[in-house]
Amino acid sequence: MSSTASFDEDFLILNYIYLVEYATLESVTHFMKGDSAKAHEILKRLKDKGYVITSDDYIRISDEGKRVVEELRRNMVKKLEDKMNAVLATVKKLEEVNKEIKTVITRWQIKMVRGMMVLNDHKDPEYDERVIRSLCRTHNRAKKLLTDLSKYLPHFMYYVDLLNHALSKVLNENAYEYVDKHPASYHNVWYVAHEDWLRLFGLKRVE
Repeated sequence: MSSTASFDEDFLILNYIYLVEYATLESVTHFMKGDSAKAHEILKRLKDKGYVITSDDYIRISDEGKRVVEELRRNMVKKLEDKMNAVLATVKKLEEVNKEIKTVITRWQIKMVRGMMVLNDHKDPEYDERVIRSLCRTHNRAKKLLTDLSKYLPHFMYYVDLLNHALSKVLNENAYEYVDKHPASYHNVWYVAHEDWLRLFGLKRVE
């Protein structure tokens, strides 16, 4: 697969579609940091190789694409054999951070009012600001651990880039969209990163 940047972009996109199962041109474009031309270029290349199947509504990975990406992922893990203890120690810490992020996102979505849990209508800026500060603190831990993991699995650094971008949007543009709603929101990017390491190491998602 071609590599035209710090990351193998073909792998990044194929791996992304593999993880989410069904994607759209919009979601792939956001995963490529809004670069529509690059998304089109890579998708065309993947389609020409028979790795993805496209329709008017969605993009999904083909059986051949799945075989290719799973082989690449197996090889990644195989190369970690003598470093596996350190890698899994980092993953264990990331699972702890995942619990914190889930708590923060839940606090963003619902809150306690007069002893009852209700949907957050985002009309209390002080409450929302407290939640965003919590997200920033948790992000600092997540960023460090994902950077540590990227020393062994370089493509995880790409998630750091996407999370940094999402948090910047939260702080400077539109928190309502970029905490959990937008395709490139913090929550959506984190979900894919989490799914990535879960599948790499045969772990199960705990809801």
